[in-house]
Amino acid sequence: KVVYDQRHNKFSANGSVVMREPRGNKVYADDATVWNNFKEGFANHLKALLTNRASIRADYGRRYENGIWIYDRATYTACDTCVSKHGTPAWQIDAKRARHDTNKKTIYYDDMVFRIGGVPVVYTPYFAYPDPTVKRRTGFLWPRIKYAKEYGIGVVTPFFWALAPNYDLTFSPMFSKQGLLADVEWRHRLRSGQYNIRAWGIDERRPDLTPRVITDDRGAIRSTGKFAIDKNWDWGWDGTLASDPHFLADYDLDPRSIAHNKLWLTGLAGRNYLSAQAINFMTLGGTPQEQLPNALPLVQGEYTFDRPVLGGELKLDTTSYVLDRDAPLVPWSLGTRQARSVTTAHWSRQVIGSLGTVVTPFANLRSEMTYAENVPGSTKAESFSAELLDRKSV
Repeated sequence: KVVYDQRHNKFSANGSVVMREPRGNKVYADDATVWNNFKEGFANHLKALLTNRASIRADYGRRYENGIWIYDRATYTACDTCVSKHGTPAWQIDAKRARHDTNKKTIYYDDMVFRIGGVPVVYTPYFAYPDPTVKRRTGFLWPRIKYAKEYGIGVVTPFFWALAPNYDLTFSPMFSKQGLLADVEWRHRLRSGQYNIRAWGIDERRPDLTPRVITDDRGAIRSTGKFAIDKNWDWGWDGTLASDPHFLADYDLDPRSIAHNKLWLTGLAGRNYLSAQAINFMTLGGTPQEQLPNALPLVQGEYTFDRPVLGGELKLDTTSYVLDRDAPLVPWSLGTRQARSVTTAHWSRQVIGSLGTVVTPFANLRSEMTYAENVPGSTKAESFSAELLDRKSV
């Protein structure tokens, strides 16, 4: 039901009311009244759905002409979908009053209680943070809850520093029964590219929860970067170092089972392509490190001749690599140390006959060179395999 008061330019609506704001927010209410060309109004038993899918629920809400919403007995959560079977969000904020200033793009709370699983854990008389329309602003980010048997329940409370338009710093400490896990990330964008550095560290209070690691001081660092040399060439890196292979997996910091530490150079011009990489494979808790090789280097390229060759198109592609493993294990049929180069020439020509028939003659020429050490069947490999079998039998 909608009632329009022409004399006072006021609209009243009752029953499943939805109000859409220009910035994309939506307000659902049982009933609402607006006036002054929809610049002012109030609503009862409302839910404000913000652009990041977060929601504010309140018994009563009032909108003012200056773009400010006031909510009485408000609840905020960005986790409407992660709820218990009883409908309780994983975390939420309860407040006596909330104020959303759409001009300053900030949400303020009075008498705020932060709840996890419905249990109050933090109280503060005042709290404020940017609304979802803000992309970068110094302040606390939303906390996260993590759990693993190595550290129990962990609470992550990130703080973001917008130091400049092109670089920033994020500190995301996690508190758990293992103590404080420091997590710092630096991001920097330059004229020709960007890079980031992220580091973690902890002095474990409960080393008994991680018995497969000897040391209590654990940490890791990872950095990635990509820069343009000119319009055709890029270079960059991706590197990871860790105190032990299990650290990043124990604290759910990296989903990879193997880290590909690499320095790379890539060129792309028209239909021609070249990639050169130096790669070190590092285990993160899965495959034993002695089974992982180093690729120094790995080169891939493709070149298409601009002019016809014998009336057709000629294209060359090549792949070359050198692999090396520290331990002389022999479960690989191509050996523990290997160098290989494969080059293929592709030629084709399309001939269209007078009756519309299409004939495409083609030819391929492949060249391959391979060098390997410790291949199965050699005297050294057979003696080493026998030694392994003796160890297993013992």
